[in-house]
Amino acid sequence: LDRKNMLSNVTYLKSKHPDFEVIPVLKGNAYGHGIEEVAEILNKADCKYLAVDGYFEAAKIRDITKHRILVMGYIKPENVKLLDVKRCSFVVQDEKGLKALGELTKPVRVHLELNTGFNRLGLNSDELPGYLRTLKRQTNLELEGVMTHLADADNDHDESYDDRQLELFDKSV
Repeated sequence: LDRKNMLSNVTYLKSKHPDFEVIPVLKGNAYGHGIEEVAEILNKADCKYLAVDGYFEAAKIRDITKHRILVMGYIKPENVKLLDVKRCSFVVQDEKGLKALGELTKPVRVHLELNTGFNRLGLNSDELPGYLRTLKRQTNLELEGVMTHLADADNDHDESYDDRQLELFDKSV
């Protein structure tokens, strides 16, 4: 790994999108590059979060990184009592997950993922009202972020699918 290049890439992305938060994703052992090594390098990067797939990945880097950790993968409701809610924020995909986190006696930061066309993760627009009602009832939960997954973002020739997803995302937000 080239430390200088990795940090330069984060700086470059931030310069191109100054109004957005750059969140490096380290899932799958940082895509095979070594989650601990990448997390340590990114301590010098100006970003609020590092994202991981699951809580086991978060546990691997929580003592290495200075950043908050965004856990994007599903966590079984019966396991929420094991979570490090001080250092981690959680993408919560359903009302059962919200209720389980709401039963904790401490503050928990959550992110809402909207399904705008990826069709594997996130809430559909018809599920949003119930989710938000449940979220409002859980006074210890703080909605920290809203996200989606662009299914065709790497298509350099046609941005129409991304445009439709972004339109649905904006409407849902």
